[in-house]
Amino acid sequence: MTRGSKRVAPDASIYDLEPILLFDRFRWAERDEREEVFSALEKVLSVGLPKWIFGGAYLFWRQTDPGGGPLYCGEAVDLRQRHAQHFRGGAGQGNKFVDLTTHFVTYPNELCGVALLVIPPDALPWRSPPDNSFFLEDDSAKRAGEGLEGLLLRASIAVFGRMPPFNDRNDASRYRHDSDPVRFQSLLRFLLDDPDASQDFAAFRIRDEATEAAATLRTRVTECEALR
Repeated sequence: MTRGSKRVAPDASIYDLEPILLFDRFRWAERDEREEVFSALEKVLSVGLPKWIFGGAYLFWRQTDPGGGPLYCGEAVDLRQRHAQHFRGGAGQGNKFVDLTTHFVTYPNELCGVALLVIPPDALPWRSPPDNSFFLEDDSAKRAGEGLEGLLLRASIAVFGRMPPFNDRNDASRYRHDSDPVRFQSLLRFLLDDPDASQDFAAFRIRDEATEAAATLRTRVTECEALR
């Protein structure tokens, strides 16, 4: 994989990934507002097509004033398709449309937060044989997303004292015991508006900065040597 001439080593750590953060807060129970967020997100995540499908990890949370807490952490090899299922319901094993709708109808004063850690293609460990072709090992993109999901889950437990309520016991296998206590815990605090928190990801608000986010992701695809 390349960014310019730099290649990511095949044995690179999950901490070497440089995902791009997309996030927003909105009223889930207001269908027009929910659709506005998803439409902006869909446009941003479509910029890699047909060369690349963006995967990664994501978080839904409830935002109160002050405070809140995580509701669900997940991962997907196709974030665009997975969030169509979460935002619109219907087909898709394990989508959280009903859970999220029930929660935010019950608590109409809470905002829904959504954050995606999007993995650009040049952040993955491409292998390059002597013929200078490039390939990814089977499931390496999914493993990268699962690694980020595990870091979010572990940080959620560390910061809030429990697993997000919409995750189930099977997700416990993705906990990372070597979690980064600073970076990902700070990210959660930042997303929930802790005034003392900061984060170091390249970050874009989904609706307000969709054009800038799309341009950044498009550049990461076009400049990835492995996709040329």
